[in-house]
Amino acid sequence: MAKAKKVSVADTRKPKHPLDANRPARGGKNQRDASTVRRLNMYKKTATRDKRGKILHQDFQSKDLPNTRIQPNRGWFQNSRVTDLKALEKFREEMSTKVNDAYTVLLREKKLPMALLEDPEAKAAAAGKAARASLVQTQPFAATFGVKRTRKRPKLAADSLADLVTTADRINATYAEKTDPEEEAREEGVRSAARDRLFDKGQSKRIWGELFKVVDSSDVVIQVLDARDPLGTRCRYLEHHLRKNARHKHVLLLLNKCDLVPAWVTKRWLKHLSAEFPTLAFHASITNPFGKGSLLGLLRQLARLRSDKKYISVGFVGYPNVGKSSVINTLRTKKVCKVAPVPGETKVWQYITLMKRIFLIDCPGVVYSKAGDSETQSVLKGVVRVENLEDATETIAAVLERVKPEYLRRAYKLAAWVDATDFLTQLARASGKLGRGGEPDLNTAAKMVLHDWQRGKIPFFELPPGYLPDKPAAAPAEAVTAEDAGAGDGDAATAAAAAAAVVESAAEALREQAAQALPVREDYFLAEDVAASPGNDADEDEAAACAGEDRSGSGADEGPTNSGSSEDDSDAESTSSAERGAADGDGSDAESDGYGEAGLSWEAVMQSIQEPEAEAGEADAAAEEAPPAAAARQEAPAADAGSRKIFRKRARSNGVPPSEASQNGASFSGRSSEDSAFEAKDRNGGSLDSRILSGEFTHDGSTKEKITRLLRKVLAKDRGGPGRALSYALAKEGLKWRAAAAARMPEARGDIRQIVGQPVFVPLYKLFLTYGKVFRLSFGPKSFVVVSDAALARQILLTNAGNYSKGLLSEILDFVMGNGLIPADGEIWKSRRRAIVPSLHRKYIESMVAMFGDSALHGARTLQAAALEGRAAEMENFFSRLTLDIIGRAVFNYDFDSLTHDDPVIKAVYTVLREAEYRSTALFPYWNVPLLRWLVPRQRRCSAALGVVNQTLNTLISECKRLVEEEDAEFVEEFLSAADPSILHFLLASGEQISSKQLRDDLMTMLIAGHETTAAVLTWTMHCLAARPDIVSRLQAEIDAVVGDGVPGVEQVRGLRLTTRVINEAMRLYPQPPVLIRRALGPDTLGAYHLPAGADLFISVWNLHRSPEYWAEPNAFNPDRFPLDAPVPNEVTENFAYLPFGGGKRKCIGDQFALFESVVALAVLLRRFEFTMAPNAPPVNMTTGATIHTSGGLYMNVRPRAFVEDAPVVARPEPLLSEPVLNA
Repeated sequence: MAKAKKVSVADTRKPKHPLDANRPARGGKNQRDASTVRRLNMYKKTATRDKRGKILHQDFQSKDLPNTRIQPNRGWFQNSRVTDLKALEKFREEMSTKVNDAYTVLLREKKLPMALLEDPEAKAAAAGKAARASLVQTQPFAATFGVKRTRKRPKLAADSLADLVTTADRINATYAEKTDPEEEAREEGVRSAARDRLFDKGQSKRIWGELFKVVDSSDVVIQVLDARDPLGTRCRYLEHHLRKNARHKHVLLLLNKCDLVPAWVTKRWLKHLSAEFPTLAFHASITNPFGKGSLLGLLRQLARLRSDKKYISVGFVGYPNVGKSSVINTLRTKKVCKVAPVPGETKVWQYITLMKRIFLIDCPGVVYSKAGDSETQSVLKGVVRVENLEDATETIAAVLERVKPEYLRRAYKLAAWVDATDFLTQLARASGKLGRGGEPDLNTAAKMVLHDWQRGKIPFFELPPGYLPDKPAAAPAEAVTAEDAGAGDGDAATAAAAAAAVVESAAEALREQAAQALPVREDYFLAEDVAASPGNDADEDEAAACAGEDRSGSGADEGPTNSGSSEDDSDAESTSSAERGAADGDGSDAESDGYGEAGLSWEAVMQSIQEPEAEAGEADAAAEEAPPAAAARQEAPAADAGSRKIFRKRARSNGVPPSEASQNGASFSGRSSEDSAFEAKDRNGGSLDSRILSGEFTHDGSTKEKITRLLRKVLAKDRGGPGRALSYALAKEGLKWRAAAAARMPEARGDIRQIVGQPVFVPLYKLFLTYGKVFRLSFGPKSFVVVSDAALARQILLTNAGNYSKGLLSEILDFVMGNGLIPADGEIWKSRRRAIVPSLHRKYIESMVAMFGDSALHGARTLQAAALEGRAAEMENFFSRLTLDIIGRAVFNYDFDSLTHDDPVIKAVYTVLREAEYRSTALFPYWNVPLLRWLVPRQRRCSAALGVVNQTLNTLISECKRLVEEEDAEFVEEFLSAADPSILHFLLASGEQISSKQLRDDLMTMLIAGHETTAAVLTWTMHCLAARPDIVSRLQAEIDAVVGDGVPGVEQVRGLRLTTRVINEAMRLYPQPPVLIRRALGPDTLGAYHLPAGADLFISVWNLHRSPEYWAEPNAFNPDRFPLDAPVPNEVTENFAYLPFGGGKRKCIGDQFALFESVVALAVLLRRFEFTMAPNAPPVNMTTGATIHTSGGLYMNVRPRAFVEDAPVVARPEPLLSEPVLNA
């Protein structure tokens, strides 16, 4: 065992830290060492100064430390740079002009030292000078606000300050305590009868001030009413004020929450209110709205009417909790206003942009009548928040009087009750609302009932007062005046035309709503309330007109019982009638009506609606005597009411009787077993319309119905016997079969060889005509949901885009695009979009137009050689090479020069493109099998080609990085470089942190997407023009007039309107791509069908672009369908029936790039050549991959036009790589 080391006392060392109290003292007992002296001097609170008071050493704990002087030639911190005074002044001069320019937008301001633009000392001096100057600056009221403005002064019954004091003293002296209700309540010891301040919500001066702000700022005032109680939420005072003092403003009524009342009640209110003002029914919902299209159409018409203004403002006013903010959110299709199912959520007015010419104003809820409504009525109208009520039990008696007992039993599972107290007692015990000792908490139970009342969980509605067929003799509403129409004095014709436009627009909106099924909550009302009540002739006419219109499918209108009402309701009705009479009587003789000045009246709207209703009645009468097949078509679901209306319009324009059009309106919902009808290829769209209207694609029922129909006919002949009853039973079973079939998503059936042997979008169009807008298509174990409906496309791409990913498309393109912008999803897509979108802004595209013209001229010289040799040119290959050269220079600053020679890079790019297209339609993913990856020859060729492309891109990226690092790091506006304006240079110069692999994926995505799609668009544009020489003549005349002998610039491209419309029409007939692929991340509802999570979808753009429901003569090439003076068509202008670049958040970010490129190329070629189809060329058939190609090429004869001297070609910048990267 080792001995322990002996430690002596002398070896013990004491700590020597200066803060240690046991440290040894050196130099004497009372002396401090040097470290202690330095430490104590550091704690001194005063600064060391010289004789002049200048601070030599700052206080240790002072915050006013002197500024550190940094040498200007040294960088003291990482990633920092110090500039001299001249550079700072230069930066301020150059950047200040850009910042103050209203037509310049700075990108990435956070990466620029914007704080250096202002001199802090000069700014402080200027602020002090301005403050001192404002002390002596005084201007009179007229000089400030204008001579015509009248100054508002308080109305005081005093001429001087002394008189005002005397008046105030007299009022205070005459004050009597007995008139104070609170004092009276305290003396009697009872609850005060005065109104609680809680019930004065929405009546303050501030709220009324907000209301008149909205009214004064609005050109159109929309009064939002609760469809359950329109008269109770209507303001006669506001209508009278607008009619008397603001006759130039248009007034509309909007019946919101129409899903909370039966359809027949909504129709009666529409007829009652439309006699005075334009009235529309509305259901506010972002995902499933009703009345949105009608309201938007009417607002657009009003905006066109007010052509003298740049924009119009639409104000929404109404009671609290009627849904004003929800209506605005519905129009914007997103949540822009804060909403809640409680009153008073909107505190101040809000200004919201709807479109370029229409702005919306949201107003806080205003309670119009302060003394007319009792506290109970205020609570039931939703004015008061229930949780703030002191005693909520006082209102329950009125609820029991207004609501049928059946609804309360169904909602709260109660048997019967005697009075309101008994009802609340049973409800409190059933719901567990108990207080101390097990006593029922009646107040909490009452608040629960009132919460359900305000949120619409308890059915209730009011009928129009004295519903009569004759319209009330009220003065028509002010909507259109001669001043609105811009007519001069005495010019009644212009005013009449403008008024007629609004009347026709409003009538069209009401006709659209009359043709649609009003939304009603399913299983919300009793069966007796869903049917209309028996009454006078007007009731019977209304019931006939409303038959079958209820969306819930509850049948014809035949007789509800009267809804519960109270004395308060009758008093309110009599008060409203008296107020209406007073409002109509005031000034009716002295003032003329706005419609009357133009010789029209709002009654013209109602009269113009009678004709479609009469036609609908004739169609219903004809359907009763129609054969079974026609009757089956008449029993189409209510969801196809919109298509019936569209077919009726088209039938009028084509000379088809409306009754026949209405019979064939639901053609897309049927199925046809005849496949021979699709063998003939229609080139004329009119023939397709006639085939659909003739009922060729309409089914006659399911197989069970076909079998039982003959049996029913035989059994029906047995009058009075058992056969009659059996026939009736079979008919009822047939209705059940039809209902069950309608709830299931149709599934396409047939031979898979009919799909595999041709482009996939062609059989999808045939199946679309057979099975409808939504159906399921199976490929062995894999199935897809095919969508051909514009509204559902909008739901998938825009409103519910977060629930869908690229799915199968990402799996197909992963080998070539990786995490590029097209296949990426989630956060990767968001980050890459934020980085790439700025590179395609307006200034970049404008700088590219000259390069487009240069490349197009180079291609024209290539075609010139073919024209001189007299040989046909293969235009598809030509456009493919032309767009490859353009995209190479635009994205990489690399000149492929594919128009004149081939190199390994070009061959590799085309090999990769063809493999991607092949995989998009392949049935078996052989590339995922490890062994087959090397055994399949095309897979080996693809891997080799992909290596060539990747090596080329890596070399380009490395070279561009080197050039960016060598450039001067001065701030360049938006990172544009005159020597290299490519997207690659932009991404590297912007300082975005990105890996080389992600940059390669982005560049590969832009190479494929920007090259292949534009080439296909130009190819099919030339194919369409070859059959229309008349359009070619018009195109060349426009190009000669706008462009001349040179190449089109930015302004010339904007002037080539017909050329742009030709390309738009070609993209409609041949969309690139023809199908959009999505995958549902979660469950969703597509119309009437449930979509499970994980389902793959095909949005058939081909079907949308050729659907007769959305386009007249859909198969015809007609650029004139897009007016030249209208905006360029896109998914917004055509309501998602036109998707050449997709739509929603995942819309193609290079749409403007592709459109400018196509217009420039087409203009340069048509300016110099005449194109005709080669006589011995193979037929032009379609094949598809990522885009639509020709099967054998597009061979055309090229003949030069009159000699046109080319304009000077813009000098090409030196490419990064002048020689091919790799050899063969």
